[in-house]
Amino acid sequence: MSNEKLTVLIIGGGIGGLVAAISLAQDGHDVTVIEHKSRYDSDGGESGQGLCLTVNATKCLFALGLEEDFLSIADVGQDLQIRNFQDGSSVRRVKTLNGHSMVHRSDLLRLLVRHATRADAKIHINQRCLGMIEHESGVGVMLQDGRVIQADVVIGADGIHSETRGYIEGVKSIEPVLTEHCTFLVDVPKVAMEKHEASEQLYECGRDPFQFWMAPERSIVAWTMTRHDRYHLQMNDHKYGNGSAYGAEQGNSKSLIAGYENLEAFRKRWSDFEPAVTELLGETTTVTRWRIAELPDLPTWSSSGGRIILLGDAAHAVPPYAGQGAAMAIEDASVLSVLLSNSEVFSEFGAVAKAYEKLRRPRIEGFRHIINDNMRRWSRTDAAAQQSILNASGSAGADDVTGAWATEKRYHWIDDYYARGTALEHVAELRK
Repeated sequence: MSNEKLTVLIIGGGIGGLVAAISLAQDGHDVTVIEHKSRYDSDGGESGQGLCLTVNATKCLFALGLEEDFLSIADVGQDLQIRNFQDGSSVRRVKTLNGHSMVHRSDLLRLLVRHATRADAKIHINQRCLGMIEHESGVGVMLQDGRVIQADVVIGADGIHSETRGYIEGVKSIEPVLTEHCTFLVDVPKVAMEKHEASEQLYECGRDPFQFWMAPERSIVAWTMTRHDRYHLQMNDHKYGNGSAYGAEQGNSKSLIAGYENLEAFRKRWSDFEPAVTELLGETTTVTRWRIAELPDLPTWSSSGGRIILLGDAAHAVPPYAGQGAAMAIEDASVLSVLLSNSEVFSEFGAVAKAYEKLRRPRIEGFRHIINDNMRRWSRTDAAAQQSILNASGSAGADDVTGAWATEKRYHWIDDYYARGTALEHVAELRK
């Protein structure tokens, strides 16, 4: 293959799609992004938009020149505080290796859009793909507005319900599967937290570190979004099932994220938590329910010709219980864009796609292992057994020895990985 400029169409203007767009456009490729949503210009007030990124993700962003702008929207923390779910006392403070950056999802998306357009990527919102055909020299894509785009490569970054996946033989019929888990996303304004002493103290404690509670069948991850004067909670019910514990069974709807209106039942389910939590829930008026689904392991992430390639949740959607969903998409985008920008070392696009999967599948499987471990531990009904897990958290050594869900070994495995570097090393080996 030659090293000529590629025409790349990215379907899905979320975090992974935009990171791919920035990287490829900065390398001189002709990049177009289509996004079905009608706006990026949110005011940041939506419920449940908190996002935590660890260093494996941020170093990929910083390599694209985003560091200064990213730090202007982020709250940077170092440690994790584990709290007793009943009285709020500190169980332990876990020292992470490199900390974490908390951002509002809308802030990050707007930042990525700015950098993508600055690099001359074209972004079309309120737009969908109506069909695509892969042929020997490219992919023809018909858009909702009637235009037909010819691309060398199509990247499907369109999420768990990916429409792009429907154009790949062998995976087009594979659908996401609902789990028994559910996460409730809650943002509480600072002024509401200040109405009660315990919740006001919780708001201040959440500036750094971010906080974790584990209770029978449930867990909470939370932090203070100082740039939005809000306290953000991800309240995980690991035995949600069909919702019967909340007084109303839910059907198998394709819509995974929606507002939740039965606040009385919601508060009752979480009423055994410490006063700070019950106080803030008493002030909560908006809750977003996120039914957790996962995508079965796909036999391939690309079309037979290698010109239609999936990334992020479109390829490997997993439950969010490692805090790495956005990071996995950023890593995917970083690896794939490096390989495409060095396509001259490959014989064909199919070889690029195979290299991408070879580099990324072991990493995704590692995260699946962590997530499955976490779900198993956090789902326990025995509070005493959970306490032993919490006591071991942050310990050095092998995870299977300590039984902890957060250990030094695990932090190293997550943080030490550099997606762009991994791809560049692979390219360098092929050049030898």
